[in-house]
Amino acid sequence: MGMFNMYEEQAKQTASPLEVGMSYGKLPAGRGSVALAGQAGAMMGQGAMGAMGFQTPAEKKQAALAQVQAKFPDPKTVADFMSLGNALRPIDPGRAEKAFDQAKELRPTVSTKDPLLHDNRVREMKAVDFIRAYGNTNSIADKNALKQQMVDKGLAATKVYTGLVSEINTLTAAGINEGKDTQNRQQKLAKQLVDANIPSLNVAVDKMESMIAKHEGGLPGINYLEKFDPRSGAKETYSAFSQLRNIVLKARSGAAVTNPEFTRLQEEIRGATFVTDDDVIRWTSRLREVLETDKGAIFSGYGTKVKEAYWSTDNPVRMYKAPGKNESKVIKKGDIRNGYMYKGGDVKDQKNWSKQ
Repeated sequence: MGMFNMYEEQAKQTASPLEVGMSYGKLPAGRGSVALAGQAGAMMGQGAMGAMGFQTPAEKKQAALAQVQAKFPDPKTVADFMSLGNALRPIDPGRAEKAFDQAKELRPTVSTKDPLLHDNRVREMKAVDFIRAYGNTNSIADKNALKQQMVDKGLAATKVYTGLVSEINTLTAAGINEGKDTQNRQQKLAKQLVDANIPSLNVAVDKMESMIAKHEGGLPGINYLEKFDPRSGAKETYSAFSQLRNIVLKARSGAAVTNPEFTRLQEEIRGATFVTDDDVIRWTSRLREVLETDKGAIFSGYGTKVKEAYWSTDNPVRMYKAPGKNESKVIKKGDIRNGYMYKGGDVKDQKNWSKQ
């Protein structure tokens, strides 16, 4: 039809290198270098903005128009131009009006002396005018509301209405397919986490961390001589450590197992004969680091919708959130545990402990 030229404005606004060079050549002596420096600075600024992912309003508009053109490469019918006009309305109202004008100018190729054909044409024009005045219909809900109003106004027997229904059906089907894809990928994410031993290890590390916080670093029931300690919490703490140790040593092949740090931890825990409180605190801290690294690597492979779908399921694994403001009060500076004095900072960091 010739009305939909995507790059008409861009062609008008973009000067060729030859034109730029000719314009600089006409400047008085000494001014050309200044102008060239300014041009270079603008180009560098534009390149830097592009590298950071920013777009100018004009670039955003051209990108949106390109998507519309790809969706409507060759509009021919009244319905085509109406759909095109609706798509263009939020991007370029002027071009949207041209699309609506094209739809309105379409005429039947047969004689309009036939009253029935004349009535059909009148209805089509009324449908065009109605949609044009209706406003933006970006969502499926908006389009369904418009569809119902067209029915109420007796415009259902028009090509414009048929085009609207077709557009609604296409968008609805796309939404259903997207939902199925999200569900499939959410299930894939869940399986990937399980295959990497992450859910079970995450529960065990959480429990051990709560024991460390509860007993302020002095863990009853961990040392060999404390296994049968009658003090409150000894059995619970030893049970939490035993669960964590068994999961680490029996972990099957998966993301965590292929992590070199996890492999070193397995060997260190397996070879430990006399386990101290400091060992447990250090191992728990390192296991947390391994967990968060692997969780981050897995989650990064999925989009926001997929992750939100997974997190809405029962007992999902999430990224770790550090304890609140009382975290540093788990153990006090100067406290001694198993021959080591706590110097302050992260209680789980070996550098913050000195041998006495």
